Amino acid sequence: MGWRYVSYSEGDVSLSLSIEPMVNGPDRVYVPDVPNWLKAAPSWTKESRAEVLSRLKSVAWNRKLVWRECDCPLQSGEHTVIRGTLESTPGGQALEERRLFEPGSKLTHKEAHKLWHEGARMFADQTKGAVTIYMSEVITDSVFQVIELPALKKNPNVTLVFK
Repeated sequence: MGWRYVSYSEGDVSLSLSIEPMVNGPDRVYVPDVPNWLKAAPSWTKESRAEVLSRLKSVAWNRKLVWRECDCPLQSGEHTVIRGTLESTPGGQALEERRLFEPGSKLTHKEAHKLWHEGARMFADQTKGAVTIYMSEVITDSVFQVIELPALKKNPNVTLVFK
């Protein structure tokens, strides 16, 4: 599990679900509804959606999660880091490598979130240039709404473009 995703693997094949980190309350795991799951799922998991989700939910993650079904895509294969995100930076990669949300993490859930929140703020403070934000809505109390967006708006070196 990373900051913005949770993965499920069997052998050398995997899939990933997106996570919306929240400031307060549980983080949101977005689960593709059945039609989207069937459209994108690899053959090895097309008919085992309930089992995959049950296995993911049974893990004692170092994180509070709520699982939300949505009309959203399923990412088949390993999670890919999007260029220009916090996770694509050396600092974000260092945080990801610490596996802070895995069972047995040396930090509490609250401590892990605090590190990521600080990383998100620093990332937004140090950003330069045009920042294109692809989203239909800003989710109330999300890390993006509470930490990243205000920092980007205050940053004189940033031009925000919403699409």
